[in-house]
Amino acid sequence: MNNDPIQETIDVQLRGDSQALDPRLVRSWCSCDLCGDSRTGLRWTSLTEIPSDLAAVSARQVGSRLSIEWSDGHRSEIDVGAFDAPPSYAVKGPSASTMEYPSMGFDDIATSDRALLTALDHLADSGVVHVTGAPKDHDAAIMFAELFGPIRVSNYGKLHVFITMPDPPLAAHTNAPQHPHTDEPFRYYPPGFLFFHSMHSAPEGEGSSILVDGFAVAEQLRVTNPEAFDILTKSPVEFHRQHDGDVRFSTRSRIISTDAAGEVQGIRHNLRCLAPLHPWRDGTVALLNAITAFEALVEEPENQHAIHLHSGEILVFDNHRILHGRTAFSDEHPRQLHSCNVDRDAVHSRHRVLAAKYQKPVPPLGTGPSI
Repeated sequence: MNNDPIQETIDVQLRGDSQALDPRLVRSWCSCDLCGDSRTGLRWTSLTEIPSDLAAVSARQVGSRLSIEWSDGHRSEIDVGAFDAPPSYAVKGPSASTMEYPSMGFDDIATSDRALLTALDHLADSGVVHVTGAPKDHDAAIMFAELFGPIRVSNYGKLHVFITMPDPPLAAHTNAPQHPHTDEPFRYYPPGFLFFHSMHSAPEGEGSSILVDGFAVAEQLRVTNPEAFDILTKSPVEFHRQHDGDVRFSTRSRIISTDAAGEVQGIRHNLRCLAPLHPWRDGTVALLNAITAFEALVEEPENQHAIHLHSGEILVFDNHRILHGRTAFSDEHPRQLHSCNVDRDAVHSRHRVLAAKYQKPVPPLGTGPSI
C-alpha cells in the first residue's frame, strides 16, 4: 500500500492485483456514521459533497480492510472484500432440449426455510419448480406464494380462478389450446413469479401445461438469426389489453431484454395481446420477420416440455423467463386452476435473506429490472 503524504490515486488490492483507483470512487464507498449506509437507505452524503480535488493523506490495507485519512479531514474504514470478484448478473438457462425442473413437496417447503431456499435455488437455475401434495383449499395458492413474498394484487384481485365459462373474458377461461406465452406483457411491470394451483385437472392427455425456456430460445435465436435477435433486443413493440368499462392496459417494450453486457434478462412474448404493427414505421417488415423467427423457435417441439398438472399440485415459474401454454381439453372434463403471483424483486429479496441466514452463496439473479 502506498503511504505517500498525498495520494492522487489510491492503491487497493482487489482480486489479487493492485488497482490504482480514483479517490472520489473509494470515498463513495464509505459507510461510516456520517456518510450513512446505502444498504439500509440511511445514506446521508451526496456525491456532490465529495471534493473534486480529494486526496488520501494516508491509506493502509490489511486483508480486505482499507483505512484512509482524507485530505478534507474525513476518515474511512472500508471493507473492499465485496469487490474481490466482478459482479455476475448473467442468468443462463440450460439448452432448451435439456430443460429440467425439480419436484418438491408442499409441506417440506411450507415448514422449512432450508427447503424454501432449495426451491428458490431451483427457480434461479431452471426457472421452474413443480410442487406436489398441496391441499385443495381455495386459498392454498395464496398461502404458499406468500412464503416467497407478498402477493401482488391486480384487477383480478389476489387470486385468479380459471374455469371455462360462456362468453369468456380471457382465453384462459376457454378449453382451447394456448400457444406458449408470458403473462400480461401489456403491464409496465408484468407479473414476476406465477403460482398455478391445480384444483381440478383434466384427464391425462388433456389440458397439459406446455413450458418453454425463453432464455434458451433467445440464445438459439442469437446463434441462428443474429439479425432477428438484434431487432428484438432494440425495437419495442406494443402490447395491450382492453375490457370495456374496466381496464385499458398498454405499454411498449422489447420482446427480448438484455443488460449492458448483452446477457438476456427478460422475455415478453404473447401474440394474443401484441398490438398490430404500424406500417408507416421504418423496419416494420424486418420486425415482423424477427417476431416470426422467435415464435418459430418457441413452437419447435424440442423446445416445448409438457407437464400434466394433477389436482393438488402447484407449478411455480419465472414469468420473465418461462413461457407457458396449454393443450386443449374437452367440455366433458372441466379444469379449474387458481393463480396468483409475486413480484420478482420480492422473490429475489427472500432468496438473498435465506441465503444469508444459512451462509449460502446467492446465484446470479439478473440485473434487476428485466423487462
